[in-house]
Amino acid sequence: LEVLTTPAKDGSMPRLQKPREIYHDAAIYPAYQKAAAEIERGGGHIETVLNDFELKSRKARANNAAAPGRAANGPVDNREKEAIAAKLNLTVVNGRIYLPDLQIHYRDSENQQRVLNLEITTDSYRGRDIAPKAAAGFAMSRADGRAGAKIYDDHKGVWG
Repeated sequence: LEVLTTPAKDGSMPRLQKPREIYHDAAIYPAYQKAAAEIERGGGHIETVLNDFELKSRKARANNAAAPGRAANGPVDNREKEAIAAKLNLTVVNGRIYLPDLQIHYRDSENQQRVLNLEITTDSYRGRDIAPKAAAGFAMSRADGRAGAKIYDDHKGVWG
């Protein structure tokens, strides 16, 4: 399992970016474990996991490469946005590329490459927060781990 992160310029690992999101961020690894167990139970094999920090970095690089000479992270047209989203295994929803908390790259039981975009939800999430991410096909997992917390498998169209 290769977990990709981006070290700081001094070589140190990333620090806590948003302290107010500790509860949410602490729920990411248990949600990953649950998703990984489902993938492996189905005969799949995980190849790579990207966190939101790495995805944001890749999106910014792709955004900047789409139009050389433009201001860094400047606006891109819809065609460029669609191409960037496709390159990152994401979808444009309402003119925006939403990023999941984790992106899990794996091979299924038939050796087909798959991507699971996993979003962790907390009690502070509202419909306006969840709706575009659900529309983008993200699997949703509750941060509180309460009974009934499920992960949606977009490939099978079921909650597991």
